[in-house]
Amino acid sequence: MAVDFRQLASKASDLVDHGQTQGVPLRSVGGVAIWSSLPEELRAEYESVREGPKDLDLVAPEGTPAEDIKAVFVARGYVPDERLIAWRGNERHQYFELDENGDPVVDIDLFLGLPPACHRFDLPDEEFNRPGVALSVTELLLQKLQIVETTDKDLTDIAYLMLANPVSLNGSGIDDSRIAGLLSKDWGFHYTASRNLERVAAILDQKMDEASRQTTQDRIGALAGDLEEAPKSRKWKMRAKVGTRVTWYEEVEELDR
Repeated sequence: MAVDFRQLASKASDLVDHGQTQGVPLRSVGGVAIWSSLPEELRAEYESVREGPKDLDLVAPEGTPAEDIKAVFVARGYVPDERLIAWRGNERHQYFELDENGDPVVDIDLFLGLPPACHRFDLPDEEFNRPGVALSVTELLLQKLQIVETTDKDLTDIAYLMLANPVSLNGSGIDDSRIAGLLSKDWGFHYTASRNLERVAAILDQKMDEASRQTTQDRIGALAGDLEEAPKSRKWKMRAKVGTRVTWYEEVEELDR
């Protein structure tokens, strides 16, 4: 049985709400989180140009006890991957919703901290205190900008985050001071993110009408300009001299994002 964005977003909301009652903060990430963050009038358009979700990704704060997390999921009827939790329970869990035949119909990946990344960064503490089911749009965008080998799904996700949210310095919408602050200290992350913004700009004709393309292009340009203008650290400048002659990112396992 296939599940769609709305169904998975509803399951995420249920788990986040139940986790809150148990003192286990959870937030959704990835495509389902991005769908949840969009205004209702953009959701159908996003679904029409983006491959559907295959699973649900959630995050919890690093250091959250594995048994506390597992209790939240079991209480909502999900079956844990006990072997994975025993092996990597301080980093990653997996849970399943099973049908009447015992076959999985929903897979849920739960990461303590952020999922594996080509460019690592830490979540601000307030991300788990803010209202809502998903991480903030700024953190969702950062997760997409750090991917080196982007797929069409990743580029579509970036495009619709940019379309739905203005770029600003005050934290309403996409907080470019947060993004520029991270990337001005890390040449590799800056290089990957800048390249991804260029890739998104190149596919907008396939994804949006003229008005939406122009809005998105303007916001991409604003963010790219802010990234270029932000003062760079000495470490950034030294690494820039080496460039891509040396690998600038971490290899990570493939995840369905």
